Amino acid sequence: MSTPARLVRLRCPNCAASHWVIDCDFPGEGTPWLDLPYEKRTYVCPHCRCDATGHQVQEKSPPEFFLQPHPMYPMAPQEFEKWLALLREHFSDHPMLDDVGTKWYPGKPRR
Repeated sequence: MSTPARLVRLRCPNCAASHWVIDCDFPGEGTPWLDLPYEKRTYVCPHCRCDATGHQVQEKSPPEFFLQPHPMYPMAPQEFEKWLALLREHFSDHPMLDDVGTKWYPGKPRR
């Protein structure tokens, strides 16, 4: 079983620059060796084009961010807005941005 997607800020092992990805803590492909820690996964740095393992996690969004609205794990509007701003800045074409305020909003589902 996979975990929810998150925004993850990684630090490149080659140039030390940071960049954001959307990834899961445990992708849950049914094979335990695919559920590697972030540092053992291969990422491409957009700054130096280094394609390697060893990227260090600097920050992660809450696991409930992409699950909003959620009856058991509602987010505070201020926290949601913080991560929404980062999503807009780094992933401006993400399809969920089309649903902000209608299908995707912080808190519990509206009746």
